[in-house]
Formats: sequence, C-alpha cells, structure tokens
Amino acid sequence: ARLAEEARLAEEARMAEKARLAEEARLAEEARKAEEARKAEEARLAEEARLAEEARLAEEDRKVEEARLAEKARLAEEKRLAEEAKLGELRQARLEEEVKLEELRRAAEEQEQAASEEAAAAANSVSIIPADDTTSVSTLMTLEIPPDFDYTDEEALRALVQRAKGVQALSPCAQDEAENTPGAVRSLPPVREPKREKSEAEMKLENEARLAHEATKKAEEARLAEEVKLEELRQARIAEEKRQEEAARRAEEKRLNREAEKARLAEEARLAEQARIEGERRAEQERLTEEARKAKEAALAEAAMLEELRWAREAEEAKLGELRQARLTEEARRARAAEEARLAEEARLAEEARMAEKARLAEEAR
Repeated sequence: ARLAEEARLAEEARMAEKARLAEEARLAEEARKAEEARKAEEARLAEEARLAEEARLAEEDRKVEEARLAEKARLAEEKRLAEEAKLGELRQARLEEEVKLEELRRAAEEQEQAASEEAAAAANSVSIIPADDTTSVSTLMTLEIPPDFDYTDEEALRALVQRAKGVQALSPCAQDEAENTPGAVRSLPPVREPKREKSEAEMKLENEARLAHEATKKAEEARLAEEVKLEELRQARIAEEKRQEEAARRAEEKRLNREAEKARLAEEARLAEQARIEGERRAEQERLTEEARKAKEAALAEAAMLEELRWAREAEEAKLGELRQARLTEEARRARAAEEARLAEEARLAEEARMAEKARLAEEAR
C-alpha cells in the first residue's frame, strides 16, 4: 500500500509537472504572440508616423511652393501693373505732346493759309511780268512809281518794266546785282515782293513753322525713342518671363527630384522594413520550427518515459499484486492465528472462571 501510494503520488506529481510545463509553454506562446503583435503594432505605428511625416513635409513643401509661386505671381503682376502704369503715363504724355504738336501744326497751317491767302490776293493784282524777266527788285524800287499807279493796267505795267530795264542797262553793277540778288525777278512775286525785308509776321510765321517742325521732329524722335524703350521693356519683360519660367521649371525639377528622392528613400525604407520583418518572420518561423522540433522530441521523450512508467507501473502493479497476495495470505494467517489465540484466550478465561467458581464453591463448602 505504501509503494502504491508513493507510485500514485509520483504519478500525480509527474502529471502536475507536465501540466505546469504545458501551462508555461502556453503562457510563453501567448507572450511570444503578444510580443509579435506589439512589434507589428509598433512597426505599423512607425510606418504610419513616417507616412504622416512624409505627408506633412510634402504638404509643407507644397504650401511653400504655392506661397513662392503666389509671391512670384504677385510680384510679376505688380511689376506688370507698374510697367503698364508707366507705359500709360508715357503714352498719355506722348498723346499730350501729339495734341500740342497738332495744335502747333494747325496754327502753322492756319498762318500759312492766311499768308497764302494774302499772297494770292496780292498775286491777283500783280501777275503780268513774264517768267523769264530778270529785272531786279532794287531796280524796280529805284523807279519813281506814282502813288496812284494802276497795277491792273497791263500796258502801264509793261511800260514800268521797260523803264526798269532801261535803268538796269544804265547801271554798271546792274548785271551783277541781277545775277547775285537772290530776289531777282523772273516772275513778279506777290505784292510783298517789292519789299525785300521780311515783315515781323513772316518772321514770326517762319519761326513758328520752324519751331513746329522742330517740335514735330522732336516728338517723332521722342516717339521713336519711346517705341524703342517700349520694345526694350517688352524684350526685358519677355526675358524676365523666360527667366521666371526657367526658374519655375528648375524649381519644379528640383521639387520633382526631391519628391523622387523622398519616394526612393521611402521605398528603400519600406523594403528595408519589409526585409527586416521578413527576417524576423523567418527567424520566428525557424524558432517556432525549432521549438516544435524540441516539443516533438520532448513529447516523444515524454511518451517514451510514459511508456517506461507504464511498464514500470505494470511491473509495480504486478509486484503489488504479489505483495497483496502475500499480504492477504499473511493477513489470513494472522487472522487465523489471532482467532486461534482468541479461542485459546477464551478457553483460558473460561477455565479460569471455572476454576474460580470451583474455588468459590470449595470455599463456601469449607
């Protein structure tokens, strides 16, 4: 019975140890799975944080680029408006100058028209001298012309010219005067021609015409200079626009290169993270395989040990059966001996009682 009790206790201890080991293995497996879940969660959170950081940086870059482009567009618009305002001022000044020149031109035309009308009015009265006449004005001025001379009388005018030719023939320097005098009469000019000196009105008209011509010339030169300046400004604006476009293209290329570099780094990081996770998974798989192998070996060893224990238990049970049989035999023998001792004791006690009764009766009889 003691050996059986010890075997039972050993079996219970072994089963308890086995249950404890199984519980520890289960807890270790749960801890491993929890650790894997924690690592996966940390990796996922890190990846989300990285993607969020990349998105934030991309958003900041986009906002900075938009602000830069907006500032660039604003500056370009301000510059364009300033150039347009300047061009408008120049155009307004040029228009005002053209208006002034037009007014001067009109005034000069009016004065020229008035002078031509006066000359035409004078020509209507004196126009009968032949075109090939070379009588000088000074010769005509030396003649004594009566105040009431009728300039409409052609005969009188021809006589006056003949008198002038006669005076010119008598003068030794008349021929030189006729050749050198700029106002030599080939056809009698208007009425003002006899007066060789120009009047103040004529000088004023000539001066105004000259000033108008110079002003027109200056205005034309200013207009040409303005057009050249406008062309230069347009070329400069085109060059600036091209430069800005080139700068924008370069900035866009830099941004695209930066985004491509970020994408490449992100892809490399993702591949590295994937490789790391894959390595961890493989290591975990190998560890699980190794643990499974060890568990299998332990299970096989446990099964062999259980088999040995079963055989030992069967041998022990057989031995216990023999011991039980011997114990039963011994118990039967002891029971039989005890029964015999009890019967002997009862017989002895009965004998003693009988003897005591006999002694009592003998004592009473005595």
